[in-house]
Amino acid sequence: MRFPYFFLLVFWTLVSTVTLAQKQVKIKGQGDLGVNHPSLSGVMVLKGNVMFQHEGSVMTCDSAYFSDSKNSFEAFNNVHINIGDTLFITGQHLIYNGDTRIMEMFDKVVMRDPQQELTTNYLNYDRNQNLAFYSNGGKIVDANNTLTSKIGYYYAGIKQFFFKTNVHLVNPKYVMDADTLMLNTVTNVAYFFGKSHIVTNDSTQILCRNGWFDTQKNISQFNRDAVLIKDGRVLTGDSLYYNGGHGIGRALKNVTLTDTAHSVIFKGNYIETRDVERKTFLTDSALAVFYDSNDTLFLHADTLLAFTDSAKNISKIFGYHGVRFFSNEFQGVCDSLAYIAKDSMMTMFYEPVLWNHENQMYSDTIKFDIRHNELKRIFFCNAAFLISESDSGQFDQIKGLNMIAYMDSNRLQKLDVFKNSECLYYVRDDKDKTDIMAVVKSQSIDMAIYMKDNKVDNISCITDVEGNTYPIEKIAKEELILRDFKWLKSLRPIDKNDIFSKRENRAIPISQPLSPQGENGQNRTKLKD
Repeated sequence: MRFPYFFLLVFWTLVSTVTLAQKQVKIKGQGDLGVNHPSLSGVMVLKGNVMFQHEGSVMTCDSAYFSDSKNSFEAFNNVHINIGDTLFITGQHLIYNGDTRIMEMFDKVVMRDPQQELTTNYLNYDRNQNLAFYSNGGKIVDANNTLTSKIGYYYAGIKQFFFKTNVHLVNPKYVMDADTLMLNTVTNVAYFFGKSHIVTNDSTQILCRNGWFDTQKNISQFNRDAVLIKDGRVLTGDSLYYNGGHGIGRALKNVTLTDTAHSVIFKGNYIETRDVERKTFLTDSALAVFYDSNDTLFLHADTLLAFTDSAKNISKIFGYHGVRFFSNEFQGVCDSLAYIAKDSMMTMFYEPVLWNHENQMYSDTIKFDIRHNELKRIFFCNAAFLISESDSGQFDQIKGLNMIAYMDSNRLQKLDVFKNSECLYYVRDDKDKTDIMAVVKSQSIDMAIYMKDNKVDNISCITDVEGNTYPIEKIAKEELILRDFKWLKSLRPIDKNDIFSKRENRAIPISQPLSPQGENGQNRTKLKD
């Protein structure tokens, strides 16, 4: 049996009537009886203690225009609205439509809930979505934050704010300016977009184009053109992360940490800082750049570690595996490196090799004595060897158990060689430096070698001296190479970019002794007639 259409029509009519009844705005109280508006048909004028009720909300005012047919009213002066006993709105002028459930409040508007207070001159509130909106400036205040912006949205049900244009947030721990900001007052997590600037109470500055900040847990992340400025150090990268509670910061991709106070720049694709340990960790194309008015040193390693002291001065720097560095005056390779500021010493470990102009130097360990940012001495510990290549392709050689190089303006001035000292050097014509006259080979317990223009100028042998001078044409070519000679020119970094090359970093001895013809076998020696 089909359900009669008449009963179906009656049913929907009843449902519609009940629905309309539920949405109808009701007048619950007034000081003076309402009268019809003199010029607006169907509009009643109410004065005195006017009160409306609609779907659990109570609205009061001094006077109002009420239209029963349109289910709406306009309220004036001392307007108060209570929504569900948790949300309160006050202002001087209200327009409310009971069918759309949208209200517009004007002039000295204040909206309060248990967590915060919003003030503005215009507020649009949609009861369907529990959404408040302002477009001409507003201010939010809660227990920890004060925020102002030109445009704002407030989703009351989830305690979520969305702000745009001239956003300014003041918190006891920081001050933020942003183009766009989303803030949840329950989780205390802020998301920001567009050009943003944060200044913390310890004078840390952060700039970025998007990120988030958990104010309760003190954890934050900053992306796109991110910059962090703290204690004279500037950190930039594609993405920055900071856990303030644990004092741990991380930066990813295209990272640069500039310390102008100590004239050093750190670079890499991953940098981690730990405040408690005062440690900075770098890897993935790690680079340290030490610069001053005289020269700039570019240092690379698989991993770099830098420590600061309580005064925030750099106290230690360590490089681990594949260390390579370049400057105009010095180039070097080794497996590991350590710099200790307290001792003013930098040490190269595991098959270190150092170059200075025409000179190649190596030993088991190499130590640099650095005073007032100037290199004073270099210590070559155990199996020390210096090789100086001449323009004609020959090699002056000095070796001993230990050696000390004395520097002046980053140039070799003198060498002291201790125990089992040996030297081999070519005597050249004073007028034609490529004209070789003889070869001198000497041995003694200790030696003092004086340098001029980075070349051997004079040698003083000390104790148990043995030596001979050989005409160049009468000395066997195998006698032109001292024992443990290793020519490592292929390992030498040729510029600041070459320090990232992945050459095998170990000392490789020459399989055959070099002859006077030079490394490439071409005769570049002009013999004395």
